[in-house]
Amino acid sequence: MKYILLPLMVVMMSGLVAVAFIWDCVRLDRQYAAQLDAVDGDMLKHEDRLITAVQGMPQLPDDVNTAIANYRAAEGRENRHAAYAELKKTIERSLTTSLDPTNPLSRRVMDDVNGAINRRTLAEKPYAEAQGEYQTWRNTLRGRVAGNFTDHAD
Repeated sequence: MKYILLPLMVVMMSGLVAVAFIWDCVRLDRQYAAQLDAVDGDMLKHEDRLITAVQGMPQLPDDVNTAIANYRAAEGRENRHAAYAELKKTIERSLTTSLDPTNPLSRRVMDDVNGAINRRTLAEKPYAEAQGEYQTWRNTLRGRVAGNFTDHAD
């Protein structure tokens, strides 16, 4: 009995250290993911401002309506970003040809649209940094261990 107790205690302590290691890895992974979600939330806020500004127009072109519908139907972060890029292209192409620059209402709408696009563009840099940090974290040993216990997408 005395000879079995010491190895049993070593195994139990090793198990406890392993659980603590995994717990810390998951905690750090959630911290990086929350940071990425917060920065992506800023981008989402500016994307919503753009849609609100565009929908303030009295006569919205059909291709812009289609692009807005595609943006709203996009699921997942990467699909949403791709749909936003297409929406931005469509808005820039359609509204520059359909709006009258001498009309004060049209100028205000374009100022709002350009402001939302510029704010979203400025928010891309912190997002890219946070995403790079998260991907770097996920490529470490601790990040790979956490990946086995979390459901965050890469």
